[in-house]
Amino acid sequence: MSEFSAVQAGLYAFRRRERRFVLTGATIGYLIGACLIGAAFVAAAWPALSGLISWYASVFHAASSGGSPPQPDPAVFISVAPWYGGYILATLLWMSVYEAACLRWMVRGETGGVLGLSFNGDTARVFLTYVLWMVLWIAFCVAVGLFYGALIAVNAAAPALRILMMVLGALAPLGLIALLVWVATRLSPAAATSVARQKFAFFGAWGVTRGRFWDLLGAFFIILAIYIAVSFTAQALVRIPMTQAMYPVMTQAMQDADFASIMSRLGEALASPLIAGVLAAYIAVSLVLSCVMRLAWFGVNAYAVAAKDEPEAVVSPPAPQAPPAALPIVQAPPQPAPAPVAEAQTPPVAEAAPAPPAEAPAPPAGEAAPTPAEEPPQTSPNPPGPT
Repeated sequence: MSEFSAVQAGLYAFRRRERRFVLTGATIGYLIGACLIGAAFVAAAWPALSGLISWYASVFHAASSGGSPPQPDPAVFISVAPWYGGYILATLLWMSVYEAACLRWMVRGETGGVLGLSFNGDTARVFLTYVLWMVLWIAFCVAVGLFYGALIAVNAAAPALRILMMVLGALAPLGLIALLVWVATRLSPAAATSVARQKFAFFGAWGVTRGRFWDLLGAFFIILAIYIAVSFTAQALVRIPMTQAMYPVMTQAMQDADFASIMSRLGEALASPLIAGVLAAYIAVSLVLSCVMRLAWFGVNAYAVAAKDEPEAVVSPPAPQAPPAALPIVQAPPQPAPAPVAEAQTPPVAEAAPAPPAEAPAPPAGEAAPTPAEEPPQTSPNPPGPT
């Protein structure tokens, strides 16, 4: 990729690929599984949850009547804790399956299983990534506690540094938040890096995001801003009818802390067609919006890995054009000089002596023989010199 763009990173999950609706099928399968996990949790933990709801109702009732709120029963929280822990574990595991399916398609172009969802090595790598994120978060919280503990200890040991410690304590949250955002952004493609390399490479994301912190932060900011804006709008549209429907329920909870009466009032409120339709529409919009946000988030991480794997094209200004160079003259190799040919001298041809004159035929008898003509004297071409 020639240039890393925050907008393209945010839209990377929704680009057209050779197969369509792969991510849609995975999202539908994830929503079905999440609903089943939630229903199983409510069904299994309902006895413990009923006691917890009754305690909340008693708190509202005491607040409305001016009395002191009752102390919570530890047994209620202890009974809910195992079910809640199992729900969190099952949710993280199912989310690992979903994210692994999405990243496997966006990074490697592979799919498989039911609606693209399957338990395999990629799922295990993503799940380990979640676990390591939780460990890092706990370590961060412990480090923050130790930092503020050190400030308190120094403040108590050296009163002269009290003002300095107060300033550090007031400014420390800004620095800690900035540190948290920086580290989280640099390590955000940890799961995508592990899926792309087909091995657990959590800290390999640090090299993937080198030099692209602000682009990634901008992409995440755009996604969160759109999510918050749409979610706030949906809540505003639902808040008015839901407030009107829930007001009798809250009034009953303040007046009577009986769990059965509260649930009866709640059932009557939700039985209204208008409230049921509004609540169903709000739940559907919330689920779709959360899945779209997750897909966009996965796409940013996949885009970062894809941009790191491909060499960046360096755009350089065009070089000035030089005048066309003359064609080189190829000289033929020197030919060897021809050997001198001796001219053959023709020997002088001797002039042949004049043939003797042919004898004239004898004249017939009684005729006189013709007198031969006198030949003129021959002149020598080379006159004799004087003697």
